[in-house]
Amino acid sequence: MASTITRFFQKNIFSFILVSYTIIMAGIFYDIIIEPPGTGSVIDKHGNIRPETIMKGRHNGQYIVEGICASIFFVMIAGGMIIVDKSISMTENDRRKPLFAVSGVIATCFGLLMIYFFAKTKFGF
Repeated sequence: MASTITRFFQKNIFSFILVSYTIIMAGIFYDIIIEPPGTGSVIDKHGNIRPETIMKGRHNGQYIVEGICASIFFVMIAGGMIIVDKSISMTENDRRKPLFAVSGVIATCFGLLMIYFFAKTKFGF
């Protein structure tokens, strides 16, 4: 019984930390204070207005959608690392071990790649 209660509290604490991390990385407090738009628009060379989701060239500002997407990718990276750690702790006879390992590596690599593209688009390096 004590083990079940301890495991319940561990899951709740982990969930609280993960949700807090997501909220902070999304820039919710920045969004509340500054009140930026959800997305923006830019006029191209032909005079057409195109939607823009990443504030290019502004290092100290962001759109709401930009922050939420970046936080989702950060959580995906963390989740992938947790899945890889879970696969390492599995026994050799467990048939799900390779599936966990591969899915964790794919989630981590995809999240890192998307964060790289976000940074490349935003900062232009």
